[in-house]
Amino acid sequence: MGEDVHGRTLARCSVGQVDVNRTMVATGYAVAFRRYSADYVSAEESAKASRRGIWAGSFQMPSEVRAERGTGRPTKPSAKSRSTRPQYAFGAVSSCNIKGNHSRRGEFIYHLPGMKYYNQTRAEAMFCSEAEARAAGYRRARSQ
Repeated sequence: MGEDVHGRTLARCSVGQVDVNRTMVATGYAVAFRRYSADYVSAEESAKASRRGIWAGSFQMPSEVRAERGTGRPTKPSAKSRSTRPQYAFGAVSSCNIKGNHSRRGEFIYHLPGMKYYNQTRAEAMFCSEAEARAAGYRRARSQ
């Protein structure tokens, strides 16, 4: 998609119709890089609200670590961060198979496995439960 100010490539990664970047953020194994895009902010907020992955505890945001290193100060945990382990391993994330996407009319819709258009749906967010999808502002797809 371009380069950052340091000449590094900025890209979207996908496997088929699945946006790997969004999936990693939605499952709590990455954070939205707001400096370059707001595309994954809603996925991050959903993961944070559901305490998935890194959001199961507290941690220091990568941008804070980079900022501290840039100033020459030693990296130290901020008052709001501490070392924690995620509540579950990668294997458990596979159960988070509810796809969320935005319709052409701007609606936030989620699709369950087995629904008519599930396989064709490009996931823009992934959820572990219908309640989680609804809490993030998505509604169930009407086609069964």
